[in-house]
Amino acid sequence: MLVAILGVALFALAYITKRRFGVLGLALAAGAVLSANWSTMLTPFLMQHGIHLTSLPLDSVVKVGLIILPPALLLFSGPVYNKMPARVIGSTAFALLALAFCADTLQTIAAGTTNADILQQLHDNQSFIIVAGLLGALVDVLLSGKAKSKERKKAKD
Repeated sequence: MLVAILGVALFALAYITKRRFGVLGLALAAGAVLSANWSTMLTPFLMQHGIHLTSLPLDSVVKVGLIILPPALLLFSGPVYNKMPARVIGSTAFALLALAFCADTLQTIAAGTTNADILQQLHDNQSFIIVAGLLGALVDVLLSGKAKSKERKKAKD
């Protein structure tokens, strides 16, 4: 249930805000780097300041939070999609890439639940999803730049 809720929430946020997948996908990669380097320092810091969770491990919440934080900040500004099919594809790709980056952490949280099979498949294909997602994000960023330059040319003429 946790995986489905997280996936649907990420899809909905990207879809509603119309943000392009490229920028959000690259922000996920930045979040993964932040999570890998800061979660071991940030978790004890939060625990020292009295933050404790009963239902989920704090370490896992911090890791997922650091991965999701950069794209969450970029949901408020940046390039947008204008057409519905692009929004659906971009939002789906964003949610899938985010779940792939969080797969290891989510797998430890959801061990032995109904999500375990879905997470195992996500974990087994994690490298492929991340590489394909980041390549897709780069292509999307490149395409969004060309669209802007064409609009500028039309405006000048």
